[in-house]
Amino acid sequence: MAHTAVVTGGSGGIGRATVEELAEDHDVVVHYFSDEAGAEAAVEAATDAGSEAIAVQADVSDRESVADLFAEARSVFGGVDTLINNAAAPPESGFESRSAESIDRMVRVNVNGVMYCAQEVVEGMTDRGYGRIVNVASTAGLHGSPSDPVYGATKAAVAGFTRSLAKAYTADGILTNAVAPSVTDTPLLSKQRREEAAELFPQNRIADPSEVADAIRFLVSNSYDSGKVIEIAGGRYL
Repeated sequence: MAHTAVVTGGSGGIGRATVEELAEDHDVVVHYFSDEAGAEAAVEAATDAGSEAIAVQADVSDRESVADLFAEARSVFGGVDTLINNAAAPPESGFESRSAESIDRMVRVNVNGVMYCAQEVVEGMTDRGYGRIVNVASTAGLHGSPSDPVYGATKAAVAGFTRSLAKAYTADGILTNAVAPSVTDTPLLSKQRREEAAELFPQNRIADPSEVADAIRFLVSNSYDSGKVIEIAGGRYL
């Protein structure tokens, strides 16, 4: 394989679809927090596609845990060329009653985690003069989230961080971009929410994870653009 990718939150949903997409021409480190079985299934799928792949557990909100994740990646594959920052705490309801601990946890996972992972790869990418970073933001961060303002704020931070990182490192050969999906059909989505959300879209359906992974693949394969945040919203905001 020509390149090595780390996909955070790679055990299911968008992360799993991205692992399968990148396995065509990357060795893959499948990061997971708690879903070991899902991560191992993703590794098996990547291996079946001809990739070398491993699963590594880590808490992206913890700086030392992130350092261990990337140390393992470098130990096995020698370096990281592609980083997909997908791991995130999902939206929650009841903003007025959210605890400080709940808010802090979401910020640490969704914002700090993205930054910690990027910190781990930029030096090596700069030394090689090549790197691709794709952060998974959300339309909630671009248009607001009435159901969870905290989640929306964290995803807005991811979009801003993407542009700032691009300004800092594009000249070094690191292209940093983001995708901003709207509602996507992942295991965390209830059947009721799936049906209700479909009515918001002109095609009367929500996105499949593979459609988000297609956009991530485009940005990884891209050789010029940096600092872009691509919405994947099926015409919802036209």
